[in-house]
Amino acid sequence: MFFSPKLFRVHLLSQLLRFAQRPTSRLLAGLGFLLSSALLTPAAAQTLVGEWELRQVTFMARQPLPDSLQAVLIDDSAAFTTNEQLQRHQLTVRLTLRADSTYRLHTSRPGQPATTETGTYSLRHQQLRARTTTGEPALFDGQLLTRLTKRALVWEHPIWGDGYQVYRQLNYVRLN
Repeated sequence: MFFSPKLFRVHLLSQLLRFAQRPTSRLLAGLGFLLSSALLTPAAAQTLVGEWELRQVTFMARQPLPDSLQAVLIDDSAAFTTNEQLQRHQLTVRLTLRADSTYRLHTSRPGQPATTETGTYSLRHQQLRARTTTGEPALFDGQLLTRLTKRALVWEHPIWGDGYQVYRQLNYVRLN
Protein backbone atom coordinates (compact mmCIF):
# COMPACT_ATOMS: atom_id res chain seq x y z
CA MET A 1 0.00 0.00 0.00
CA PHE A 2 1.48 3.40 -1.00
CA PHE A 3 0.92 6.56 1.04
CA SER A 4 1.94 10.11 0.30
CA PRO A 5 4.00 11.64 3.17
CA LYS A 6 0.93 13.48 4.48
CA LEU A 7 -1.31 10.41 4.30
CA PHE A 8 1.43 8.28 5.89
CA ARG A 9 1.50 10.62 8.92
CA VAL A 10 -2.29 10.42 9.20
CA HIS A 11 -2.15 6.63 8.84
CA LEU A 12 0.62 6.41 11.45
CA LEU A 13 -1.35 8.54 13.91
CA SER A 14 -4.50 6.49 13.39
CA GLN A 15 -2.52 3.29 13.98
CA LEU A 16 -1.01 4.73 17.16
CA LEU A 17 -4.45 5.71 18.42
CA ARG A 18 -5.79 2.25 17.60
CA PHE A 19 -2.93 0.58 19.48
CA ALA A 20 -3.38 2.96 22.41
CA GLN A 21 -6.72 1.31 23.14
CA ARG A 22 -5.07 -2.09 23.61
CA PRO A 23 -3.14 -3.51 26.58
CA THR A 24 0.28 -1.99 27.27
CA SER A 25 2.32 -4.88 25.89
CA ARG A 26 0.57 -4.64 22.53
CA LEU A 27 1.01 -0.89 22.52
CA LEU A 28 4.77 -1.24 23.02
CA ALA A 29 5.05 -3.87 20.29
CA GLY A 30 2.91 -1.85 17.88
CA LEU A 31 4.84 1.36 18.42
CA GLY A 32 8.10 -0.50 17.88
CA PHE A 33 6.91 -1.94 14.59
CA LEU A 34 5.62 1.39 13.33
CA LEU A 35 8.73 3.32 14.29
CA SER A 36 11.15 0.73 12.99
CA SER A 37 9.39 0.68 9.62
CA ALA A 38 10.20 4.35 8.97
CA LEU A 39 13.28 4.67 6.73
CA LEU A 40 15.77 7.50 6.62
CA THR A 41 16.73 8.81 3.20
CA PRO A 42 20.30 9.85 2.33
CA ALA A 43 19.10 13.46 2.18
CA ALA A 44 17.83 13.13 5.75
CA ALA A 45 21.35 12.27 6.91
CA GLN A 46 22.29 15.90 6.21
CA THR A 47 19.75 16.90 8.88
CA LEU A 48 21.93 15.09 11.42
CA VAL A 49 24.51 17.90 11.47
CA GLY A 50 23.88 20.39 14.25
CA GLU A 51 23.72 20.82 18.01
CA TRP A 52 21.41 18.51 19.96
CA GLU A 53 20.37 18.37 23.61
CA LEU A 54 19.26 15.22 25.43
CA ARG A 55 15.68 15.57 26.74
CA GLN A 56 14.62 12.09 27.80
CA VAL A 57 15.63 8.44 28.10
CA THR A 58 12.89 6.00 27.10
CA PHE A 59 12.50 2.30 26.33
CA MET A 60 11.03 0.56 23.29
CA ALA A 61 9.91 -3.06 23.10
CA ARG A 62 9.36 -4.51 19.65
CA GLN A 63 7.43 -7.49 20.92
CA PRO A 64 4.99 -7.98 23.79
CA LEU A 65 6.69 -8.26 27.17
CA PRO A 66 5.42 -9.99 30.28
CA ASP A 67 4.30 -7.69 33.07
CA SER A 68 7.36 -8.60 35.15
CA LEU A 69 9.75 -7.28 32.47
CA GLN A 70 7.62 -4.17 31.91
CA ALA A 71 7.93 -3.49 35.65
CA VAL A 72 11.73 -3.72 35.39
CA LEU A 73 11.71 -1.05 32.68
CA ILE A 74 9.34 1.18 34.64
CA ASP A 75 11.51 0.85 37.77
CA ASP A 76 14.81 1.55 35.95
CA SER A 77 16.36 3.95 38.46
CA ALA A 78 19.18 5.14 36.19
CA ALA A 79 16.76 6.25 33.47
CA PHE A 80 14.42 7.77 36.07
CA THR A 81 17.26 9.70 37.71
CA THR A 82 18.58 10.93 34.37
CA ASN A 83 15.13 12.08 33.25
CA GLU A 84 14.51 13.82 36.56
CA GLN A 85 17.86 15.63 36.39
CA LEU A 86 17.23 16.66 32.79
CA GLN A 87 13.79 18.08 33.66
CA ARG A 88 15.15 19.99 36.67
CA HIS A 89 18.11 21.31 34.64
CA GLN A 90 20.53 19.54 36.98
CA LEU A 91 22.03 17.69 34.01
CA THR A 92 22.78 18.91 30.50
CA VAL A 93 23.96 16.62 27.71
CA ARG A 94 24.76 18.31 24.40
CA LEU A 95 25.87 16.54 21.26
CA THR A 96 27.35 18.55 18.40
CA LEU A 97 27.65 16.73 15.08
CA ARG A 98 29.62 18.59 12.42
CA ALA A 99 29.61 18.21 8.63
CA ASP A 100 33.32 17.27 8.70
CA SER A 101 32.36 14.07 10.63
CA THR A 102 33.63 15.30 13.99
CA TYR A 103 31.57 15.39 17.15
CA ARG A 104 31.58 16.86 20.65
CA LEU A 105 29.62 15.30 23.52
CA HIS A 106 29.46 17.71 26.46
CA THR A 107 27.93 16.77 29.84
CA SER A 108 27.53 19.25 32.67
CA ARG A 109 25.99 19.41 36.12
CA PRO A 110 25.78 22.52 38.30
CA GLY A 111 28.66 22.63 40.79
CA GLN A 112 30.60 19.80 39.12
CA PRO A 113 33.31 19.81 36.47
CA ALA A 114 31.95 19.31 32.96
CA THR A 115 33.08 16.40 30.81
CA THR A 116 33.66 16.60 27.09
CA GLU A 117 34.24 13.81 24.62
CA THR A 118 35.44 14.62 21.10
CA GLY A 119 36.12 12.44 18.10
CA THR A 120 34.93 11.40 14.68
CA TYR A 121 31.71 9.71 13.62
CA SER A 122 30.15 8.02 10.63
CA LEU A 123 26.67 6.76 9.90
CA ARG A 124 26.10 3.66 7.80
CA HIS A 125 22.82 1.77 7.50
CA GLN A 126 21.49 3.92 10.35
CA GLN A 127 24.22 2.69 12.71
CA LEU A 128 26.52 5.23 14.30
CA ARG A 129 30.22 4.55 14.54
CA ALA A 130 32.23 6.89 16.74
CA ARG A 131 35.89 7.08 17.77
CA THR A 132 37.26 9.41 20.40
CA THR A 133 40.38 11.47 19.87
CA THR A 134 41.84 9.88 23.04
CA GLY A 135 41.40 6.30 21.85
CA GLU A 136 38.93 5.45 24.64
CA PRO A 137 35.58 3.87 23.72
CA ALA A 138 33.04 6.44 22.51
CA LEU A 139 29.97 6.70 24.72
CA PHE A 140 27.48 6.40 21.87
CA ASP A 141 29.32 4.14 19.43
CA GLY A 142 27.12 1.49 17.81
CA GLN A 143 23.79 3.15 18.47
CA LEU A 144 21.05 3.02 15.85
CA LEU A 145 19.39 6.09 14.43
CA THR A 146 15.64 5.50 14.66
CA ARG A 147 14.21 8.98 14.23
CA LEU A 148 15.56 12.09 12.55
CA THR A 149 13.59 15.23 11.78
CA LYS A 150 14.53 18.89 11.72
CA ARG A 151 13.91 19.08 15.48
CA ALA A 152 14.16 15.54 16.85
CA LEU A 153 16.88 12.89 16.98
CA VAL A 154 16.50 9.45 18.59
CA TRP A 155 19.38 7.00 19.07
CA GLU A 156 18.78 3.54 20.47
CA HIS A 157 20.72 0.49 21.58
CA PRO A 158 19.54 -2.98 22.66
CA ILE A 159 19.41 -4.01 26.28
CA TRP A 160 18.95 -7.57 27.62
CA GLY A 161 20.31 -9.08 24.40
CA ASP A 162 18.54 -9.51 21.09
CA GLY A 163 16.04 -12.13 22.27
CA TYR A 164 13.80 -9.62 24.04
CA GLN A 165 14.03 -6.84 21.42
CA VAL A 166 14.04 -4.10 24.07
CA TYR A 167 15.91 -0.87 23.37
CA ARG A 168 16.97 2.12 25.43
CA GLN A 169 16.33 5.30 23.44
CA LEU A 170 18.03 8.64 23.85
CA ASN A 171 15.72 11.45 22.71
CA TYR A 172 17.43 14.67 21.61
CA VAL A 173 16.04 17.99 20.41
CA ARG A 174 17.83 20.40 18.06
CA LEU A 175 19.25 23.56 19.60
CA ASN A 176 20.24 25.34 16.38
